[in-house]
Amino acid sequence: MDAAESATSPPVSPPADDAEAVAFPSGLPGFPGARRFLLRSLATADGAFAELVSLEDPGLRLPLVCRPADGEIPAEDDLDEACRALGFDRERVRVYFVVTLEPEAARAWVNLRAPVLVDPAAGRGAQVVLADPRYPLRFPLPSRGRRPAA
Repeated sequence: MDAAESATSPPVSPPADDAEAVAFPSGLPGFPGARRFLLRSLATADGAFAELVSLEDPGLRLPLVCRPADGEIPAEDDLDEACRALGFDRERVRVYFVVTLEPEAARAWVNLRAPVLVDPAAGRGAQVVLADPRYPLRFPLPSRGRRPAA
């Protein structure tokens, strides 16, 4: 993102409750017109889930799962490179993955290829598409208490 793009991004309203206002100056893949969101933590036992709610279209809600602090996917090198390209401070960035829910099948999938990076201090975010094919687009979300095999 360049300075002109940053200057043309509309300001994000202050968040309500525990939500954080986040601007996505380049939009999100598949939703290019949605650029302003609230990031809300969801009340779950493990606190691992959140959602992005579009301020332009409140019906647009993306469920997210937080990357565990000890997470190995994506690799730190890939995250460092993505943060450098975006001008994000890697030390402040939180990493999320978009969740696709299949309620009728009681399944959920996580997109590991395109993490959502959020710099809460700057109020900016971006979804990056990683080139490495070892990151699947549809990875089954493990049941509680189970972790993916390394």
